[in-house]
Amino acid sequence: MNATERAKILDRLAAGEITAAEAMSLLDRPAPPERAEPVAEKAWPTDNIPVEELKPEAIKIESPAEEMSIFKPAINGDDDDGGKPRWLKIRVRNRTNGHNKVSITLPIGLVRLALRIASHRNADMDREGAAELMKVLQADQRGTLVEVEDEDDDQQVLIYLD
Repeated sequence: MNATERAKILDRLAAGEITAAEAMSLLDRPAPPERAEPVAEKAWPTDNIPVEELKPEAIKIESPAEEMSIFKPAINGDDDDGGKPRWLKIRVRNRTNGHNKVSITLPIGLVRLALRIASHRNADMDREGAAELMKVLQADQRGTLVEVEDEDDDQQVLIYLD
């Protein structure tokens, strides 16, 4: 439902034409699915594509000597930060097919700020746990904080600093 349709419903409510319950049901109903226009297939010319013989020495396949790791260099590629982590990453991965079901990336600064605010404002928060987490964040070291494997659902949860 677009903004114009919502505005019309609210105008009808303001004019007294419909009740608040009717307006709520109209606003909560799902929007009808949009129809996608079919894409016309285009035939690409193949007569001008050069075909060269594939030489076996041109193919070089190397297998990594080390095990795959979750750690990667910083996205911007600079090492001026001394390897300090920039992100708190949370991944829930299906171990069968290796696809991520959940992928959350938060800036470290935002996590620190939220932790400070929560520890001051929330009386129910475990202050020792919050202080321990703050020490880990201030250590400026990349690595895995939590790794949990659920064998029943064949899922893995990773929380790490990158």
